[in-house]
Amino acid sequence: MSPKVAFNPDQLSTWNQAQKCENKINASQPFKQAGITVTEIYLPSWISGPGGDPEPFGPGGLKWWHFKFSNGMSGVNVGLVITEFAIYPAAPLYVEDWLLAQVQAGLKRLRKAA
Repeated sequence: MSPKVAFNPDQLSTWNQAQKCENKINASQPFKQAGITVTEIYLPSWISGPGGDPEPFGPGGLKWWHFKFSNGMSGVNVGLVITEFAIYPAAPLYVEDWLLAQVQAGLKRLRKAA
């Protein structure tokens, strides 16, 4: 039986994987046409829940990396983006369009809430 984790392991990636994914996004036609780029890869502040869960990490330098975009949207989990590309290996444009829609819609939701 595998150990129980308090987070989705797909949320983890290495720094090199994050940089590769950043390059793929920034080189994509949908993001180029929208004029939006990944501007930062960062580790967000971790606030453990009631269970006092430790910050997510894994073997081989896996960490809980996130993207910030040039339109101000942040908090996009790198590992989950990488997972989407892995689920649809023959359709990177589909993933890029989906991600761009998320980045644009997320910023609109944040502005409405403010």
